[in-house]
Amino acid sequence: MKLTYDDKVQIYELRKQVQSFKQLSKRLGVDFSG
Repeated sequence: MKLTYDDKVQIYELRKQVQSFKQLSKRLGVDFSG
């Protein structure tokens, strides 16, 4: 599978969103696994 630059950018943005979501849920006291 060949990733284009756009694919990498999308994946990077998605991972950033997931990380911030985990931090937010942790701050709210919600155990978010996955």
